[in-house]
Amino acid sequence: MESIPASFMNEPVFKTLGRLAQVAALTPAQKRAYDHSLKVYRDNNAIAQAKLAEGRAEGRAEEHERMIEKTRLELEALGLHSLQIEQVLKNLRN
Repeated sequence: MESIPASFMNEPVFKTLGRLAQVAALTPAQKRAYDHSLKVYRDNNAIAQAKLAEGRAEGRAEEHERMIEKTRLELEALGLHSLQIEQVLKNLRN
């Protein structure tokens, strides 16, 4: 890596090659530690992504319930019978 001009080292392809060369030069013990660290990072990242998706889904469900409640209030203001309102809300929930 020392024979590559410094101006090239800023190129993404050379940065990637440099990281690969560093990993390839690890001792077996260092490689196991690196692999474990990488696994922990990926596991944590997957958990964070799942929680983010779960939060989005929960937010959508809460927004849906708020809209249903708003619709119920509007239907009551129009003077619809409670059975009619429940039927409309049932259709919205399905």
